[in-house]
Amino acid sequence: MGCNPTKHIGENEYLLHKVKFIVEGEVDREEIGAIIKQQPNRKLLGISRFHLGVYNLFDREKLNLKIEKKEKKLLAKNKRRITKNKEPKVYAPTFEERILDIVAEEPVIYDKILTDKSTKNIKQFMINNGFFNCNSRDSVSIKGKKATVYYFVDANEPYKIYKISYRCYDTDVKLHIDTISKERLIKPADLFNTDILEEERERISLEMKDRGFYYFNKEYVYMEVDSNLNKHKLNIKIITKNSITNKDSVAKESKHYDYRLNNIYVYLNQNPKNINLNHSNQDTLLYKGCYYIYDDKLPFRPEVLEKNIFIKKGDLYRLGNVSDTYRRLSAMRTFKYIRIDFTDLNTGNHILDGHIYLTTSAKMALTGEIEGTHQGGFFGVVGNIGYRNKNTFKGAEVFEAKFSGGLEIQPPVFEEDNSNVNEANLQKYTPFNTIEVTPEMTLYKPGIFIPFVKQPFRKLINPATKVSLAFSHQRRPDYDRDLAKLSFGYTGSVSKKISHLLFPLDISYINIDKRPYFESTLLATKNPYLINTYQNHLIFASKYSYIFNNQDLNNQYKNYSYFLFSIEGSGNMLRLISEQTSYETNTTGGYEVFGVQYAQYLKPEIDVRKYIRMAKIFNKNDSWLIYRFFAGIGIPFRNLPVLPFEKSYYGGGANGIRAWEARTLGPGSLNDILTRSIDQIADIHIEANIEYRFKIIDMLEGALFVDAGNIWLRNKDPLRPGADFDFTRFSKEIAIGAGIGARINLDILIIRLDAGFPIYNPSLVESERWFFQEKNVTNNDRLLAFGPAYKKYKTRPILNIGIGYPF
Repeated sequence: MGCNPTKHIGENEYLLHKVKFIVEGEVDREEIGAIIKQQPNRKLLGISRFHLGVYNLFDREKLNLKIEKKEKKLLAKNKRRITKNKEPKVYAPTFEERILDIVAEEPVIYDKILTDKSTKNIKQFMINNGFFNCNSRDSVSIKGKKATVYYFVDANEPYKIYKISYRCYDTDVKLHIDTISKERLIKPADLFNTDILEEERERISLEMKDRGFYYFNKEYVYMEVDSNLNKHKLNIKIITKNSITNKDSVAKESKHYDYRLNNIYVYLNQNPKNINLNHSNQDTLLYKGCYYIYDDKLPFRPEVLEKNIFIKKGDLYRLGNVSDTYRRLSAMRTFKYIRIDFTDLNTGNHILDGHIYLTTSAKMALTGEIEGTHQGGFFGVVGNIGYRNKNTFKGAEVFEAKFSGGLEIQPPVFEEDNSNVNEANLQKYTPFNTIEVTPEMTLYKPGIFIPFVKQPFRKLINPATKVSLAFSHQRRPDYDRDLAKLSFGYTGSVSKKISHLLFPLDISYINIDKRPYFESTLLATKNPYLINTYQNHLIFASKYSYIFNNQDLNNQYKNYSYFLFSIEGSGNMLRLISEQTSYETNTTGGYEVFGVQYAQYLKPEIDVRKYIRMAKIFNKNDSWLIYRFFAGIGIPFRNLPVLPFEKSYYGGGANGIRAWEARTLGPGSLNDILTRSIDQIADIHIEANIEYRFKIIDMLEGALFVDAGNIWLRNKDPLRPGADFDFTRFSKEIAIGAGIGARINLDILIIRLDAGFPIYNPSLVESERWFFQEKNVTNNDRLLAFGPAYKKYKTRPILNIGIGYPF
């Protein structure tokens, strides 16, 4: 495919083959690389210039002639259509044009002008970062029709900040600047950096606006830099200028004034593109110093809006209160447009009127969809019918009701018995053997609602109270499972990076009606762990989650991190109350509620991820390296000696260790013969993943990955030897899989296909676990060859189809 990359390079032209940096000094090479005006054609996997190769496949002259003929024919045809009063046809690109548009990449031709500009950009970049005495130059090496450009950067010693001082012409401003300076971004001994100086100007401006100075902006702040010191030091003087007003076309300086708020007007359902301040024909309601202006009926209870509006009459103008108001109104999920403006009354008293324009979105909506599902490695189809009502009780509540029904493919828990397949009576007509129906109702209320507590946590971003009620009936080959669930909790963020989720009430009732064969097979295992897992139970849980995510949505190519800590507990307080009240236990020593034993456990988890853009290595922004580590443990207590099935951990599957099917890995080194017929679940889960993602063409992405981890039991089980967690051997029980994947990225949906291959299988005999084994040869050298894991056990890749990225 296009073996000659210079195939379409003209005379006196050269393909830009490489760009190299020779840098002396502590300089970020990646930042320098980002300002280069020309980069070579991208490489697939950092090896082959695939996109350039596709471009070189086509004969440009023949293709241009073909396009020209097609355009002429279309033009003649359209002339005839126009004479017959028919619509002209639109030009349809040829197959070759589509390929070139989607996949191909034209050769990057070396340009001396762009190279010179890049050298100047490097020089300016270095100066902006404190390297005032830097030197930069370039050179080019030509070999055949290829050019390699070298950029030489000699940073020399950078300048550092020695002293910072302030000058304020306005005494009122100086009082605030003295306080604001305590949080400044620039400090003595820091490297000089113009970007940080600009950020400091912006910060001072925003701080002043948050202290009442409505007209203050960063143009009133400038920096004087004195570099005439010895030992590469400089002084910075931060100067705030007086206000400048234009009166009778004459600019005059005056002091800055802080402003207070006068009347606050809230315009409901007014088009923000056609604002009418003359509201004499509308109704007006005055509530707690705020005027609500509306047509016909007031769509919201005024106390609901008042709780989310933090600009009040008589208060000092504060930018922070304006931002909090905007965020809280946005979080109500009922407004299509929100706009907040202020008008200066020009009375000489320095007061502002506030105007809040709110346009509501459609109150009610019906939705319906059919989608494919992929849970734990198994496929299904689900149909949903939903109803949404915004502002249900005139308090900006959002009520959602949804009914879903689905079919899935689920393996029986005990594979060797197939008599159960007809129990569900589905496979006579479809490939599915599991049916599930789920009605669900959810109510979202803006703000944190705590009875008898007035508006707590005002500064939270997007706070909400959520109440949901759901029922699910699932008919599987082995059993029928009914789940009724009630949850109540709160969500909110303290910043753009940090979110909290607290659900103090999460109650579930699980009823399992087992098939006779399943019941008898389960009892025949004589395994208390499995028997208790599939019994009826109640869960009275509470859960808290802390989430840190510093992904910058405005800069999708910036590295970012994700951290999740969650802890869930169930039945602990209930058990304590039962013991204190001398409540009677059942025959197993557990307490019951309404005749059903309840679960008692504690379950902490952590999930850490790092997303690293690989532009520095592979020259493009659309490749990423992702590291992930997950660890969780469920600790069951006395009331129910095992974790409930739905709270237990399992290994393998499309979102786990992809070289194993879901629920077939582990626990620990449990022999493979014992794991074939039982869903493998456990109390401990440790997993680490590395995945490299890269774009191939347009919507098609590729991935290379390595997954490692396993699940374990907390305690020894004589019926499952090697399944328990033991510090002395657990490192030898880490399963390892590797593979390759392809993803179709449709923006709203990502369809994923991953093929994982077991590299190390801890369920095998220790001497046979590695896919590759060392092998002796006649000259005493050692080499890697296919080991027993492949030859004896016929190990094959596992294919996983998933929706979305695995993490």
